Amino acid sequence: QRFLEISKRVTAKKPVLILKSGRTKEGAKVSASHTGALAVDDQIFSAACKQAGVIRLEKFSEFFELPKIFSIQPLPRGNRLGIVTFTGGVGVLAIDESEKYGLSNAPLSSETATKLNAIFPGLGKTVVDLGPPMAVNNYMTTYFEILKTVLTDNNIDSLLNILWTGPFEEAIEEYLKFYGELQGNSQKTIATWVYGPRFPLIHKLSSGLEDLGFPVFSDLEMAIKALGIAYQYSNWKKGESS
Repeated sequence: QRFLEISKRVTAKKPVLILKSGRTKEGAKVSASHTGALAVDDQIFSAACKQAGVIRLEKFSEFFELPKIFSIQPLPRGNRLGIVTFTGGVGVLAIDESEKYGLSNAPLSSETATKLNAIFPGLGKTVVDLGPPMAVNNYMTTYFEILKTVLTDNNIDSLLNILWTGPFEEAIEEYLKFYGELQGNSQKTIATWVYGPRFPLIHKLSSGLEDLGFPVFSDLEMAIKALGIAYQYSNWKKGESS
């Protein structure tokens, strides 16, 4: 009861993320013998966390990644998710994953769809697939125009942006330049996943983006979960304040 009372006071002001061991019966036994703590039914603990607005983590690695979405991005106003990706298949995977957290892949507004289709025919779909436009001249300029158009759509509250580094370094500075222009100009929650054939380039781009205030996550699932828990926390805060 004391845990619930304290947690409710804290979560009203800032998110609380918890990683608890002893999820299974065997794990609980070992935990109790190791720490001397009383074993707590895991389902009861989860229900208590939900009641108090506490975000429960599942993996140790999440402790180091998921808090980034709260520290350097605004909370989403709703559950409407936009997706910009270099491959349509990954976009579909993102939609499947997003349903776990109550996120909805909302259709773009007709105005946004018209603008995107003017940039490249057939681009104005629910998942904005950048694969086909990659063949056009001045692609990087076209890319940023696409990204800005999606971010100004009032039909979305958050954005999953999937970046492809390619095998060469030339595009990295362009990406960083574009993200730099987004600083302070977007009220949408943005999570980025970077992939490509060369890990050093992925690391360089990811570090540069985070220095600009845009969190980058290690894989697609982690990026979606970050947006998902940000929405769930934002939604919980609204319920507590109403």
